[in-house]
Amino acid sequence: MASSEPASKRRRTSGELDPQPAVVGSSPTVVQPTEEPDSGSFVAPKLEEIPQLLFVELQKDKEEDIVAALKQLFDLFSPKDKKDKNDPALKNWEKTKHLGPPSFVVVNMRKWAPNHYIQLWSCRVLSVLMVCSKNSCSNNSCIAEMATVESGGVEAVLNAMKSFPQSEVVIQRACCALRNTFLSLIKRPKVVKDCAARFVEELEGVAVMLQTIKEFPEDTSILEHCCLVFKNLAASFKQHHGMFIDAGVVEAVASVQKKHSDNEELKEATKKFMSAMFS
Repeated sequence: MASSEPASKRRRTSGELDPQPAVVGSSPTVVQPTEEPDSGSFVAPKLEEIPQLLFVELQKDKEEDIVAALKQLFDLFSPKDKKDKNDPALKNWEKTKHLGPPSFVVVNMRKWAPNHYIQLWSCRVLSVLMVCSKNSCSNNSCIAEMATVESGGVEAVLNAMKSFPQSEVVIQRACCALRNTFLSLIKRPKVVKDCAARFVEELEGVAVMLQTIKEFPEDTSILEHCCLVFKNLAASFKQHHGMFIDAGVVEAVASVQKKHSDNEELKEATKKFMSAMFS
């Protein structure tokens, strides 16, 4: 039975790590189906399951095949207990990380940019891949984060947010993917830090996140993701603190802090941002 609990009150899923505007120019033609495509045509894998999904199913030309493959990848890489090194999802990541799963996902995000469901499930898969990368036996090797940014994943996620600015589910999963990408940014490899710098300086990432906060003032999950993205950026790029203030980031986070003063997760997220900015 579907939950009657409003989306704005839902909490984290396995795709989130623990401490997850409008396009400039002409708008893309958007394909946003009212019902999810039928995945009943999905063919049982002949190769090992994950390679089959990456090399065969994600190469197909039908929307329903891509969505079905992404859903299966999400299930295969979603840890039930990310602290358990023997969790099947973490084992799946260890066995297949050399294949570069994030890059296959990003290619489809770019190919199917106007497609609502493919953007949604791609963001979900990227999020759990980074959960696996952080918690697997590789000791936080950042492989998923590096593969994501090197294949243009941050740009693809931002494009999804710009294409579907009022889709709560897409925005929520996209913000989670950005949060996971930039988690503990100060400790990340140079390629990830360089991507974060472009997010601030070239990709209009700050403006997109601020617009998201304005668009979803009641969605505590989205707000938490946004505040923690800003926190990681502020902690890593002190030279941009003045720009964050001028752009209205501090004001936006302060408004979230005041409006949701009874929410412990948001209270902690906003506190971390303010500490990164002013400590």
